[in-house]
Formats: sequence, C-alpha cells, structure tokens
Amino acid sequence: MEYRQGSLVLLLAMPAVAVAAPENFGVIDIAGHRHPQFIYAEPRHGSAAAAGREPVYLHVPRDQTKQWSRYCSLYKACDRPAFFVSEEWFYGTFLGMAKDSVETESAAGDGAPGVHR
Repeated sequence: MEYRQGSLVLLLAMPAVAVAAPENFGVIDIAGHRHPQFIYAEPRHGSAAAAGREPVYLHVPRDQTKQWSRYCSLYKACDRPAFFVSEEWFYGTFLGMAKDSVETESAAGDGAPGVHR
C-alpha cells in the first residue's frame, strides 16, 4: 500500500501468506500441540538409514509425500522417519487459523500474492 502525505511517500508492507510459499513448508516443532493429524499413519523413510531414529514432523506439499525419497534432501530429512501433518491441522491448529481465512486474505486483490494450489 502507498500513502501520500505532501511530498512524502510512505510504503507499508502488507504481510501476505501464500499457501505454497516455500517458507510455509519444512520441519515443524509439534511440542505443545495436541493430537497432530498426519497424512499417513506410518512414517515415510527417505533412506534405509532412517529406520530406528527419532521421527521428524513436516509440512510439505502433498505430491512430495508420495515420492518422499526424491524430496527428503530438500528438507535435510532423509536420515529420519518423516510424519507429514495435514493442511487442515497445520493451518487450523499449528498456526491457529483456518486455511480458508488465509486464502481469502491473500487473494483479496490488495496486491498481495495469491494462493497457489
């Protein structure tokens, strides 16, 4: 947004959240959050070295969960079992907001980047 006051121009950065923005994906700390909802009941393993190690909890694009061994290196998580939290749980419980409200705010036409699906 831009506000003009005399010859002074003030630019205000409006924070926007895009569902597919890279900063929304990655390893998350679920400590203190009750009952996380996972996409799969069992963890995925990026490599044989992951078996028997402490799991890691992630929010990643759904298509990456299906071929985890191909994408695990992006998150430095190939050597650990991986649990993927659901979109609904991530936005509703972890971030404390409904996904719909994030999409509505970022796609409101205020110059903010829209939601990528």
